[in-house]
Amino acid sequence: MNDTEKNQETQLAVTDNSKFITQNNWDLAAKVAQLCRAFVAATAVSIAGKRYIPVEGWQSIAAAWGYTPSTEEPYRTPNGYRCKAQLKRDSDGMVISEAYGYVGEDEIWKDRAQYANEAMVQTRAISRVCRNKFAFVAVLMKIPNLATTPAEEVPRDVFGNEKKTAVDPKEHTYQGVIEKVWDYAPKPEDKDKRQWYNAKIALGRIWTRKPEVGEMLIEANGLDVKLRLLAGSKPDVFQVMDVQPAPSAETQAAVEQEPDDIML
Repeated sequence: MNDTEKNQETQLAVTDNSKFITQNNWDLAAKVAQLCRAFVAATAVSIAGKRYIPVEGWQSIAAAWGYTPSTEEPYRTPNGYRCKAQLKRDSDGMVISEAYGYVGEDEIWKDRAQYANEAMVQTRAISRVCRNKFAFVAVLMKIPNLATTPAEEVPRDVFGNEKKTAVDPKEHTYQGVIEKVWDYAPKPEDKDKRQWYNAKIALGRIWTRKPEVGEMLIEANGLDVKLRLLAGSKPDVFQVMDVQPAPSAETQAAVEQEPDDIML
């Protein structure tokens, strides 16, 4: 590999973006997407079976392409708060995209302090302006079940469409390290032809036949994660229903310090 190829592999900022787009250099686009893939996969928020990119993920994508988002001062509206965001190219300061964030009084934020509403409306504006420019990057990353709607815009009931189901008493959550992941093909006599995905954790073995969950296990190999498990007939074997990144100590501390600037 020559020096030019090494630079393409390691350089985050793509400064000559206009030239990049007109030449349709999708090979380089895929390389830049891969630079952000691990970070986005680790920070994506799981809601009702889909994964959504939070503001820090969108900011990392923008930075990788040589752009920086910023916001104007939030302002009050009759029904909430509104804020305008801009996405500027680092190389020349040109505004490439604009978008608005909104926090309504019909949300949980109506009972929060003013600073919390203003912080969230700026967060939403930044996520939206980055998403408007870089939604295609989410596709290039090929992360299972990754949506392009910013996480801050998605309520926990997914716009009121989430089905209300009883919690299985055998279900429980577990946080720990994925020690090993392996997969294998079904036996010829199996009616279900989906792949088997297995992983080892401190409690024993976990498994799934859902491809999207299996891909999450592969991505999380060696990492500290939060799992939703379903107990079976054997005490040390569990079906894994969902995989989420475990919050770091730094993240937990930030949440404790700024409880109003998070999505509930």
